[in-house]
Amino acid sequence: MNNTTPQKKAGMVHQIWWLAIAAAAAGLWVGSQIFSPKTVPVPDDIRATLLPGPRDLPAFELVNHKGESFTPDDLIGHWNFLFFGYTHCPDVCPTTLSVLNSVATRLESNPESSLDARFLFVSVDPERDTPERLAQFVPYYNKEFSGLTGPPEAIEGLTRFLGIMHMRVNEGNGVGYLVDHTASVLLVDPQGRFYGLFSPPLSASQIEADFIKIARYYEETQ
Repeated sequence: MNNTTPQKKAGMVHQIWWLAIAAAAAGLWVGSQIFSPKTVPVPDDIRATLLPGPRDLPAFELVNHKGESFTPDDLIGHWNFLFFGYTHCPDVCPTTLSVLNSVATRLESNPESSLDARFLFVSVDPERDTPERLAQFVPYYNKEFSGLTGPPEAIEGLTRFLGIMHMRVNEGNGVGYLVDHTASVLLVDPQGRFYGLFSPPLSASQIEADFIKIARYYEETQ
């Protein structure tokens, strides 16, 4: 014989209902901790500029100074420093490549850094900067650096997307032309996305310190 009164039945149903609500709430909280983006403060003590949201690069195909094809897939799996310039540059490019060589050297010798970073020099003067020309120029600053060139339309599409200005000047003077160009160094993350940039004046120690903080922030937000 069932001695459960209607009042007891109602109480049991009430308890089961609240237990179900509590379980659902707990599940939602756990899910939010697992799947919601981590809110990590952006480093505020760096000179570098981080994009509000990393930008996927458009499709492109260039060639490196060894004559090998280079596409966005080659940027994946490591950090990338990109500098756009040209081999006939009289001042900014040699200076910047020297700074980047110092950055690479500092990162290699820093016991606190095990970061895998690549350094890429992308020509904005593909008419003169053949792979052979880049092979003579880029390794002079660091044998591990890569020089990239390609069809003018490929260079134009990539520089337009990244906001890199470049324009020929002093044409028709009988001694060859110069190219005015953006002097910032761009940073591409291990997912192959445009992540931030370092603006002049460039300092090897400042770039190294900022990069380590940026990489730590990146890891904390993945």
